[in-house]
Amino acid sequence: MVHNGILAAVKGAVKDGKLIKVRCSYKINRDWVQKEKKIFQAKEAKKKMAEKKRKKDSEELRKKKEMLKKKEISSAIKVKEEIEKEKSLEKKEGKLDSRVEADFQKRIDAAETKEDRQEVVEEKVRVLRCMDCYKVLY
Repeated sequence: MVHNGILAAVKGAVKDGKLIKVRCSYKINRDWVQKEKKIFQAKEAKKKMAEKKRKKDSEELRKKKEMLKKKEISSAIKVKEEIEKEKSLEKKEGKLDSRVEADFQKRIDAAETKEDRQEVVEEKVRVLRCMDCYKVLY
């Protein structure tokens, strides 16, 4: 039974061109081997190309993300630097807008008691110390 199975497999291989009958024995067909090698090499090359393309695409995507991140960071840094520059200029000046200064002066003059004047002066000092608060209030 095993012998019959082996013989059937050999005969099938001869029909498919995998084996060649030489006198009373069988040899592997070289043409078939070369053909199979070419098919295998083509499949491997296709896999390598697909892997290479995938890596290239992922690398490009990663670079794009990094560039966007750098742009966002650089733009955020520029905005922050501009804000700091404005703050430093305002601190150097240490003065209020003439309209606001006039408003504080009117309120000081309008204050009837010493305590009211002191409150207005303290508010003016707070505004001078915190220019961001000043921008929100006026």
